[in-house]
Amino acid sequence: MHNFTSNDLLLYVLNEANSDTIMAIEKAMKSNHQIKQEIKSLQLTVDEINHFEMQPNDKIMDFIMEDLFEAERNIVIV
Repeated sequence: MHNFTSNDLLLYVLNEANSDTIMAIEKAMKSNHQIKQEIKSLQLTVDEINHFEMQPNDKIMDFIMEDLFEAERNIVIV
């Protein structure tokens, strides 16, 4: 039996594993429920990350906008 690292399993989920590792993991999933569950969990996590949208913090946006307007107020047109 092969001992897979978390990195091996993550590479498998991301379709980045080499063909030997892919075959070994798929063979192991047929008989090892723990590996199958770990793959399922990693896939759910990756799917969740792929659908995650970041939202800027309001205070940070206010600071940025204030800084932009401050720079604009200092411009002198001659």
